[in-house]
Amino acid sequence: MDERGLVIKVSLLKTYREPDPPAAENRRTIRVRVQVSGTAESMTGLQQALEAIELLDDYLREPDIRLEEVVENDKAMQSVRRIPNTRIIQQVSKEDSFVSDPASDEVQQVDDDRIVLITFSHGGYE
Repeated sequence: MDERGLVIKVSLLKTYREPDPPAAENRRTIRVRVQVSGTAESMTGLQQALEAIELLDDYLREPDIRLEEVVENDKAMQSVRRIPNTRIIQQVSKEDSFVSDPASDEVQQVDDDRIVLITFSHGGYE
């Protein structure tokens, strides 16, 4: 996919069962790659790319982040409920991100990758 500007791509990676301890035998982990990539063709575009990356970091760094679901109550209003027995963790390394294009001072290539682990109880939740 050859997109102009910046895009956020989400890719599902391999899933696996949690290893020991025995209490974790009904847990599953989904690995997702979240990538901000593309071409920043102006300083404004570069600033927006960096802001998007920082917002993702801020959200995924929150302590005790969990999956959420939208719940409708009796008045046709919606609320958000955190799903118990779930967990979201991000894995980032310094080598997974770059902003550069040595051939140009104006156009910059942006590529920021992170792996997000989403863990939940296999067989449903309460």
